[in-house]
Amino acid sequence: MSACYSQGETIDELMENMKEVIELCIEEASDESSSEFVGIHKIVI
Repeated sequence: MSACYSQGETIDELMENMKEVIELCIEEASDESSSEFVGIHKIVI
């Protein structure tokens, strides 16, 4: 999945907006067959 961005005036609004954006990204990604899993990296700050 490509990067997904959103914003909101509150955390609750942001979370709702992010759900919508992720759903749209998933729909878009399902139309493309060139997706490839690269890996996961955990960063601790």
